[in-house]
Amino acid sequence: MIRFVLPYLFFCIALFAEARTDFFVKKDLGSEWQVYRDQSYQPYDESSDEDIKVIYLAIMPHLFKHDFLQVEDNKKFSIFINGKLFVDQQTRVKISIDSLTALANQESVLITIYCSGIRDKTLSTLIITDVPQSSIQSQGPLLRQESGFKNFVIVSFLVLVIFFAIMLRLNPKHISHYFSLHRLFSLREGDDSQAYNKVASSANILFYVFLSLLSGFVLTILMNSLSSTYSILEADDQITFIQSSSRWLKISVLIFSLLLAKALIVTLFSFLFGISDQSGFQFLNFIRVLGVSFVVIAVPAIFYFILWGEGEDFHLGLYKMLVWIMFAWVILSFLKLMRRVHFSGFQLFSYICATEIIPFLFVVKLLYN
Repeated sequence: MIRFVLPYLFFCIALFAEARTDFFVKKDLGSEWQVYRDQSYQPYDESSDEDIKVIYLAIMPHLFKHDFLQVEDNKKFSIFINGKLFVDQQTRVKISIDSLTALANQESVLITIYCSGIRDKTLSTLIITDVPQSSIQSQGPLLRQESGFKNFVIVSFLVLVIFFAIMLRLNPKHISHYFSLHRLFSLREGDDSQAYNKVASSANILFYVFLSLLSGFVLTILMNSLSSTYSILEADDQITFIQSSSRWLKISVLIFSLLLAKALIVTLFSFLFGISDQSGFQFLNFIRVLGVSFVVIAVPAIFYFILWGEGEDFHLGLYKMLVWIMFAWVILSFLKLMRRVHFSGFQLFSYICATEIIPFLFVVKLLYN
């Protein structure tokens, strides 16, 4: 397990590590927005009820040498420079003003921004200047906005690491059993009665608690970035450390309750189908899938958030990955049980529907509300 975790951890650190820079806003271009109306460019009127989807900006690059144009919105947009497509379907773009000088043969450059609408005033166009971290330390302090949610991410991550280290210290064999990739994908896995017959053992329950906290932590990060897309959590840029911790605990308790419900469903239907001896095998393999999956998703999600903050596209990809993993588990559980029970294909499919597919659809409905 360690041979797998360490290379993966170093890979993620190398993937997301870069020189930290801060910036200050040199100019807000919101007052210079223009719209094309009556065959001419006119200043954008915020009080207008017109649904504007195209914004024009005329920028003089020689006035902002070594600066950057930052365009950001919570919805995807496209940018054209002098009529040529520059970026397509992005939510945050940072453009070097010096590169605009090379693209333009005239004194000014026309920036065209296509978006889904700016009535909600979430689109921002800023001229920013990067300030390296070393400059901040040597030239004096720049006030940084306090982020209660980022503090929550860092502290909670350390708590989970300590929790995992304690479990690994108490029962390393048990932890390696859960994170065994060979056992996860093998269709010829042998019986391990000592593990499978003690679903409610103290060691297993301790791991369920850890898994609930880990998955709740990951979902809290992802949902906070996707609150504009899914309504599970209400967006709040000024959320405090206490509020973030409360959300984490509520989601973790919900997940732990769902795990107990899952164990009850598997136990009940395995008894009805006459395969009670396979209930532990099925449920603990499900726990194994969740444990490996959330560890794999947690590492890039945490490092991305700490280094860059909320990235809707990146976190949306991780969010969708959860559903595909659960779908893959439904297929894998069918193949694993096919070799362990003497059912016909239809009987086994009926059992999988009751214990895996219906709970899977319920979770999908919950995640994509």
